[in-house]
Amino acid sequence: MRNSSFLDHWKKFEIPGSVVFSQDDDGLDKINITTEFSTAEVYLQGAHVTAFQKKGEDPMLFMSSSGRMARGTMLHGGIPLCFPWFGKRDGEALSHGFARLHPWDLTRILHLDHLRKPGSQMDVALESHFDLGGRDSYSPTSKCSPALPHQPSQPPSHDQSEISGLKLVEVTSQGSIMMEFHLPQELMKAAGWLPVSTIYRVVVGETLSLQLQVTNPPTNTESFFYEECFHSYFLVEDVEKVTIHGLKDLHYLDKTENLVSKLELSDAMPITQETNRIYLNSTEPIEIHDPLKKRIIRIEKQGSRSTVVWNPWTENAKSIPDFAPEDYKKMLCVESGNVGKYSQELAPGGALDLSVELSSRKDS
Repeated sequence: MRNSSFLDHWKKFEIPGSVVFSQDDDGLDKINITTEFSTAEVYLQGAHVTAFQKKGEDPMLFMSSSGRMARGTMLHGGIPLCFPWFGKRDGEALSHGFARLHPWDLTRILHLDHLRKPGSQMDVALESHFDLGGRDSYSPTSKCSPALPHQPSQPPSHDQSEISGLKLVEVTSQGSIMMEFHLPQELMKAAGWLPVSTIYRVVVGETLSLQLQVTNPPTNTESFFYEECFHSYFLVEDVEKVTIHGLKDLHYLDKTENLVSKLELSDAMPITQETNRIYLNSTEPIEIHDPLKKRIIRIEKQGSRSTVVWNPWTENAKSIPDFAPEDYKKMLCVESGNVGKYSQELAPGGALDLSVELSSRKDS
C-alpha cells in the first residue's frame, strides 16, 4: 500500500535530472541521485545505499539477483549500515543491529556545486528547506526530526567544509549531492538503548563518500558503547580472479575457524574459499583489483580500525534467502568499521565519526 507522506512532502523539492523522490512497488521510500559523474539510489529504510555507478562503468555495488528491498527485512547487497552492533549479539535476535531495518529521517539534501555559488536560487532553496532538524525535515513518523535543535543556515563560503557547524565528508569535486539522515531517537529508546544522536551522510559524485557521526548528548549520564560497520558489497566479475591489496602484515580473526588469530602474509590476497575475516588495526587504504572488469576499487577510510572481508562461498550461499546459487561469484564484501575489540565508547558530550570514500579507476 502506498504511503504518500514522503512523496507529498519532498516532491516539491525535486531537482529535475538530479534528485528524484519515489516509492518502489512495495511502497518503500527511496531517493535517486544523478550527477555529472554518477548515479545512485538510497532507501530511507536503513538509509541503505542500494546502487552507485560511475558513468561509463559497471555498477560498483553488488545486489543479489533475486533480492529486493522489503519492509523490515535485511537485504544482501548495496551498503547496509550495521549499528549499534555488528554480527550476532547475546540477547538479540537480529544480526548487525536494528538501524538497517527501520526508516531513517531524511533531514537535508545539498547540491555541493551550488554551495560554491552563494546567493544562487538553488542555494537559497536548499538551505531554507533542507535544513538540519528544521520544520521541513521529513520523518516517517513525525513532521520534525527531534534529534537536534534547528540550526539556522549560514551563507556558504567557496571552500566551505562545515554547514551549520557540522563537518561534512570531504568534498572532492564539484557537482556532488549530499544527503543527510537521522536515526530517530525514539527508535533507540524503544530498543532499550541510550538515546544518542546518529547522523549519516551520503555524498554522491565522482566518488561515493559515507560518514556516520554518533554523538552522546551531554544530558545523558552514562557512556554509550556500540559497534559500527559499512557492510559494503562490491560487484566483481569472478571472485576467484580478484585480489585484495592493503592488508599484508595485519593480524585477523578467522571466523571460519572459531576466531583463530592469523597473520596476513599476502600483498595480493585471493579469495579461493569461504572467507570471513576481521582484520585488526586496519586503517590504511584497501584496493580490490578485478582484472576481468579491468577495474580497481579503492577504499579510503577514517575513524575505522576494523576491516571485515567476507564471501559466503558455495554452501553458505545456498542458505541466504535472496541469493541465487551463483551470486557468491559476483560479490565481495570489504567492510569498514569498528567491531569487536575496537567497539566504540562515547562519554556524555562526546562524538565520533566513521567515514569512507569509495572510488574506482581503470586497470589496464
